[in-house]
Amino acid sequence: MEQTRLAAHSRLRRIEGRHNPLVKQLRQAFAHSELTEAGDCAIEGLRILEEAIRSGLRFSSVFFRESAQERAERLLPQIGAQVETLLLPDKLFDSLVPSESPQGVAASCASNISLSKIFSSACKLAPSSSSPGCRTPAISAPSSAPPKPSAAPE
Repeated sequence: MEQTRLAAHSRLRRIEGRHNPLVKQLRQAFAHSELTEAGDCAIEGLRILEEAIRSGLRFSSVFFRESAQERAERLLPQIGAQVETLLLPDKLFDSLVPSESPQGVAASCASNISLSKIFSSACKLAPSSSSPGCRTPAISAPSSAPPKPSAAPE
């Protein structure tokens, strides 16, 4: 257990400032519900990241909240060594993600066709009211309500 903790800690690069380019990209992706310049999307939450890992999604960077280091220990062995892994102070992490109750892990990942499938299944497991990552349009759960009829032109 101690070896896992040390390995996780050595892989995490601590970022203090909000002006770091990766931090800025994640903030923009969440704030505007849009892809980054590299075509990545932002996701947040333990379940969604676990599902993305199982689906083989390519991560550019993964961000951990300082108080959520146990999640880092759990996820880092499953994340490729080439992926940038960052440790942020709680206050900085909380300012980046849209969730009112951040789960302590977020990522920037490649956006491709399989992404909608990943989030669709993850959002079905956890409805959008309890899964903060399901609130942004790109990763929202499909609506179960029938489409509204369009108004006839007069």
